[in-house]
Amino acid sequence: MMVRTDPVAVVRLINAAVGPYGTTIGIAAAAAARRERGCCTDALDGNGKSMVARLAQLTLDVHDVVRQADFWSAVLGLRANHGPDGACKLYAPNQTAFWPIMWLQPVDSLKQEKLRLHLDLRPVTGDAEDEVRRLLPLGATRVDVGQRDDDPFIVLADPEGNEFCVLRTDPWPT
Repeated sequence: MMVRTDPVAVVRLINAAVGPYGTTIGIAAAAAARRERGCCTDALDGNGKSMVARLAQLTLDVHDVVRQADFWSAVLGLRANHGPDGACKLYAPNQTAFWPIMWLQPVDSLKQEKLRLHLDLRPVTGDAEDEVRRLLPLGATRVDVGQRDDDPFIVLADPEGNEFCVLRTDPWPT
């Protein structure tokens, strides 16, 4: 049996399981929220068991693990756990909240080209420009990748040049 997974639906599934301030709201409540939002339906295997996956970890190759850990932990409000292998994992401060782990994996080379996958951040409080003003002193820089002034996002880069966006509006359909 072939099951096609829509990556947007998977992200919506994750978001449906998270309540205010990143608190988990429970499987039954998450399923009800998914149905209410019309996000997706659970894919089932031949035995009727759910086959929907969740995003557990984001991995970013970095040259300076300490600098990147300082930056991303401040940006996202995560706590850093530096491992003996030179890598660092960033965790949600509250272990009951669902948030994927961000693994900063050390590499010898610097970033060479534009990323094919990037993070889109949405300010918890304030607007996008307020958030950009907060991020610039942390080490973010503005980047021009061809965006227009009226695009619904502001493009920035972390201290190693990895692009990310700050969204001006909520990406959820209204």
